[in-house]
Amino acid sequence: MHLKLYKSSAGSGKTFTLVKEYLKICLPQPEKFRRVVAITFTNAAASEMKERIVSKLEQLAMHEDLPYEQMLLSEGLTQVHINNAAKLLEEILYNYTDFHISTIDSFFHKILRAFSKELNLPMNFDIFLDTQEALDYAVDNFLYRSHMHADVHRVLVAYVRERIEQGSSWNVRSNLSRMAQELVKDNSILQGQTDLAEIAAFIDELRALIAQFENGMDTLGRKALQQIDEYGLCVDDFKYKGSGPAGYFQNILKNRKKYQPGVRFTRGITESAEWLNAKAPNARQCEEAIETFLMPIAAEVFQLYTDDYPKYISAREILRNIYTFAVYDELNKLLAEYRTQNDVILVSDFTKILAKHIINEDISFIYSKIGARFDHFLIDEFQDTSALQWLGLRPLVENAVAQGSNCLLVGDSKQAIYRWRGGEVELIEKQISERDFPEQVSRLTLAQNFRSKTEVIHFNNHFFKSIKALFAKDIYEYKLLGQIFEDVEQQVGSKKAEGGYVEVQFFAKEGRGKESYNAKARQYLLDSITSCLQSGYSLKDISVLVRDKKDANEVARTLFKENIAFITQDSLSVDHSPAVRLLFSLLYFLNDPRNDLAKTQITFLYLTYFEKPETEVTFSELLNDFTRHDDGLYARILPFDFTKNIFELSLLPLYELVEELVRVFHLNREPDAYLQRFQDVVLEYALTKNQSIKGFLDWWQAGRYSVVLPEDQDAVQIMTIHKSKGLEFPVVIMPFCNWDFSSSRNTNILWVEPEEAPFNRFSRLPINHSKNLAESTFANDFEREEALISIDNLNLLYVAFTRAQECLLISSHIHTTASEGIKNISQLLAKVLLPGEKLTPERTLQFGEATHHHTDIILHNSAEYLELPEYPVYAWRTEIDLEKLYNDDSKNASTHDILLSNLPSEANLFTYIEGAENALGKIANLLLYQKNDASIGKTLLIPGYGNFKPQKAFSSGGEIYLLHAVNDVDSEQDVLAAYSQYAKFIAVQNGVKVFAYLVDLSRKKLELISED
Repeated sequence: MHLKLYKSSAGSGKTFTLVKEYLKICLPQPEKFRRVVAITFTNAAASEMKERIVSKLEQLAMHEDLPYEQMLLSEGLTQVHINNAAKLLEEILYNYTDFHISTIDSFFHKILRAFSKELNLPMNFDIFLDTQEALDYAVDNFLYRSHMHADVHRVLVAYVRERIEQGSSWNVRSNLSRMAQELVKDNSILQGQTDLAEIAAFIDELRALIAQFENGMDTLGRKALQQIDEYGLCVDDFKYKGSGPAGYFQNILKNRKKYQPGVRFTRGITESAEWLNAKAPNARQCEEAIETFLMPIAAEVFQLYTDDYPKYISAREILRNIYTFAVYDELNKLLAEYRTQNDVILVSDFTKILAKHIINEDISFIYSKIGARFDHFLIDEFQDTSALQWLGLRPLVENAVAQGSNCLLVGDSKQAIYRWRGGEVELIEKQISERDFPEQVSRLTLAQNFRSKTEVIHFNNHFFKSIKALFAKDIYEYKLLGQIFEDVEQQVGSKKAEGGYVEVQFFAKEGRGKESYNAKARQYLLDSITSCLQSGYSLKDISVLVRDKKDANEVARTLFKENIAFITQDSLSVDHSPAVRLLFSLLYFLNDPRNDLAKTQITFLYLTYFEKPETEVTFSELLNDFTRHDDGLYARILPFDFTKNIFELSLLPLYELVEELVRVFHLNREPDAYLQRFQDVVLEYALTKNQSIKGFLDWWQAGRYSVVLPEDQDAVQIMTIHKSKGLEFPVVIMPFCNWDFSSSRNTNILWVEPEEAPFNRFSRLPINHSKNLAESTFANDFEREEALISIDNLNLLYVAFTRAQECLLISSHIHTTASEGIKNISQLLAKVLLPGEKLTPERTLQFGEATHHHTDIILHNSAEYLELPEYPVYAWRTEIDLEKLYNDDSKNASTHDILLSNLPSEANLFTYIEGAENALGKIANLLLYQKNDASIGKTLLIPGYGNFKPQKAFSSGGEIYLLHAVNDVDSEQDVLAAYSQYAKFIAVQNGVKVFAYLVDLSRKKLELISED
């Protein structure tokens, strides 16, 4: 067997296994590492695997891990092979570009780049990482062209009307942006180019089908009611009156359109007793009507319903989203236009390009070349691999296996939570072993859990073993669910794993006169954190896992009110920082000084976070401040360097402008990771785009940038379950473990592939995922999606529960009345943990015992760490004035410019330099705020000294002012002599009085050295 398929449950040592298999392949022949490809799901996983391989090789080379050596020896390697560790490490480090461990996108990119000619791609195509910019182009141009093209305008208007009729948001741009995201997913490859006229013809066909059914049912209903009337009878004369079989004829009229027959009508087709009210005075006449025409018409109606209702409901569901389909198609065309115009390929295109050529069977020669270069493939997180990604990888794996090389697939179906991104769990469960490699694959299971304590492992074993019986249906996908959780039971992997604690708290669901469930869940969260801290855990040991961002925000608000430190994905967002928000307001204002909203926001942010006013400012005063000028808050509170230099600031290059704003507003009073990251992003934009303020502000809206905080930050981590995948925490708290199954869908649109006419006019169509589909021609699609939704939710729960190392605390609500089926997580918890019990309003279940947490003491080395007292910024135009003072023939010329970095403001000048009190009134505004005049401060050759030029020179009030600084005591006298001669020459040349000031930075002295 040359293909190993490892099913690796949570905490079972997946990366450990990958590293071991990599070493088993490479150690016998170290140079062979170039022919091994390892593919991971994320860049972080790729980096971790590289680090582990290098670290393990270093240990093996030094023989520092004898148990690991013994394990390798027991699995077929020899001591000679292990002794190759140093050589293999050297090969990798000296040929690191051949160390092929990367994400699948990076691997496909290499293929596209190497064979761009063969794939008919531009020779110098660019990889465009900013997918959102391309999608924005498609959306913006669609909206713009709707004003110019009648067809596009009709589609847009019809789409908006369609959304309103469905009770959905009619925020056009927001809806279009969400739709555009679907176009870059793997499953959008089947979306074809469609003409709007063809869609219009399809709409007419659907409407005709709908009208035919409705007219047919209406005709039969009226026929029955008319004959009832001709008999001198009415619907109320029959059994059950309007809710009986006779009443159904009223329901199928066009004014009601209630076509689904009830049990009474269905039985009444063959049983006259369902119609007849034997006690009615006209029972004999009713009986005659039933036998004569009602039952025959009923049979005719039922036949029409049986034959045509599935098509009718299908046509209606398609028609509900037909304009969505048209919009998708137009956006897809515009996205293709963007690629062509900019000569770029989106990252999301890699898989689709390869899949398209593979389907057409025209790139076998390319794969032959790649197969000749690589022998072994190790693929991680295989459960999240999409069908298209596997289509691109399969030929390579097939070739390697056919040549007798070892390949490895590692994954866990229970952790497949990215179906909305194209992940296909069926690949690992069925396709590999039953269709692609039925004879070559060897299925192995990593059954031990090295992450969690015993009680946590036992709880998860019991819980997830029990769910299989709850979803036992005779549908393929439900059978797949059973197979996924077949091997869920894990063994305790560590001898130190004794203990652990799991608690499940059921609260009553909110109702009249009762405290809401959310309020109780929030209090449970706070109590749990307090209990954990009392048990010896620190805040950084605790992670709060939630289903979505809405719950994350609620948790964050709860912790914020209680002054509990926390980290969320939003708190890591750069624009979470008040300093960055202030910078954005400043940029908006500088881009348009008439923007009163930005002006008010500047004042508000500055007063709120940075400069507390001496007197309290009312909200009304703040809102009306933009109407005032010289005496308003804006003029009085904000820095003078800003308010008096609006125009000059707006002319600065973008990055320099941001640096200057940071300096002027003193945003650098302490180190700020958010500010640093923001300036990195500004620099990235300035280098790759342009210097436009407006362009940057528009560009920023499309992205989302985060900072990386130190790992030892003592704060509770709040994250969604999706973000927690691959991580582990001593304590996991789930305060809102009660989400609906339906919330797992990223969109309500379900794409179907019609097989029946007339719907198969298009290969794929979007329809709403709703219960109506159960009786349509898409019933199988609906049932399949329901089963996959169940799998999605169970997998999410599995990922969440298995993040806990020592303590798992769960809060959910309990239903006081029994219900059929499982529609949400709270029902699932109750059915598994309280089987057959009468549901009580509140209940606490405990597994194991909560014990005191002992933190291992980690001895760090004694290295000293430098902490910056502030975040440094540099106003380089006033600090550095370098000029080329020599040419090729001038070898003795030199520069003598000195940094004035310690003179950034009037306040600093006053407090920093002795003697400033006497000079401050005269020079503060002049020396520091006046611009340098290059026509005055020219470089002069001073006899006995060389080239000299003061660092600042300007004229004011018919006088010239010079400023120069030294920081070297030994050279001060030489500079002083040269400076004095320079000042005298300038006075004579210009015929005005010259004041020359010298700053000695080393002694903090300010001196007037010349007044000529």
